[in-house]
Amino acid sequence: MKWALLMNKLCFFRSGEIISFDTFMADISKVQAAIKATRYQNILLFEADSYRFSVRFFALFLEKRHVLLPPNGQVETLSQLAATYDATLGDINVVNKPAIDCLNITSDQMTLLNTREMLFEQFRGTVTFFTSGSTGEAKAITKNCQQLMTEIDVLLSTFTDVFTLANIIVSTVSHQHIYGLLFKILLPLKSGQLIVNDTFEYPEHIHIFLAQQATQFPTLKALLISSPAHLKRLVHDNILMGAKEKLCGVFSSGGPLTLETSASFNQQMAISPIEIFGSTETGGIAWRCQSSAFAQSHLALKRVVPWQLFFGIQYNEKQSEGRLEVRSPYIKVIDKEGFYLTDDLIEPLDDKHFVLLGRADRTIKLEEKRVNLSHIEQ
Repeated sequence: MKWALLMNKLCFFRSGEIISFDTFMADISKVQAAIKATRYQNILLFEADSYRFSVRFFALFLEKRHVLLPPNGQVETLSQLAATYDATLGDINVVNKPAIDCLNITSDQMTLLNTREMLFEQFRGTVTFFTSGSTGEAKAITKNCQQLMTEIDVLLSTFTDVFTLANIIVSTVSHQHIYGLLFKILLPLKSGQLIVNDTFEYPEHIHIFLAQQATQFPTLKALLISSPAHLKRLVHDNILMGAKEKLCGVFSSGGPLTLETSASFNQQMAISPIEIFGSTETGGIAWRCQSSAFAQSHLALKRVVPWQLFFGIQYNEKQSEGRLEVRSPYIKVIDKEGFYLTDDLIEPLDDKHFVLLGRADRTIKLEEKRVNLSHIEQ
């Protein structure tokens, strides 16, 4: 059967095997049965394997549980968050916390959710991410299913051409964070791309994977989900140039790409990275592509490349402070006017575009990780 005809029936590529959507749903049903048998409402989920993570994540949401996603599986991190959850699920064990057993499930429960549309229609529950925030202390950010679904729909609408062209997703980022969860897991599951289970740490491994699969699937077109740190290193010795015809797009988030990195990647791959600006707190705020005509017109005026708001987002410049404040369906209303005040400094251009000027606080980004200088000093 041709690759194009298979795509909507497939969802994951894992350990050399392609997993069908029907198998995915059957596995969700089994885990759902195990969760249903428990009384726990607040469940900490950590799983390095993207397929097992996705099965457990959807099973929890279909059972309308509160999912808590730690940034990593380190013992100290899980212990610090112990007061926030009742039980654990996945590849972790925490002393004095029960673990839900999904490995020895015997269940005849069958799912009636046999399409992607039906799966997302039943998407319920809430998810809490943990981020360092602006102070360096752990900060819990909770999103409900409607906020996630709204953002997914906006992203698919904004980047329809990119997702339509792609039939497989490769990623260098973790699904435990909001960017990875949205772009590596939820977006392709809804729009029909095959998700490569691995989280690639090295571009050599991406190149090997694309070369191997291209022989079996000549129409393969991959979408790379990455970050500035990976792309900055990649362009200095870009081994992916050998597979450039198999890569149709790249997304980057976690910090702004330099113009030099974006231009180098574009020159090497004939693709300009699409950058996503936002945070765990705000969700996606704006995006840019530094090779676009709009970007180039501002570069000609010796300005930095501006950002364009996503649909449904409004922004203001907080007068006297120069800070960005946003009104968004992804954010819980903070003030009486519905705006959320960030620590990003901006220069407004018009009602849809602005330039980022830096931070108002003492938080910096190193390799997409927030580092608070005051916290370090203390």
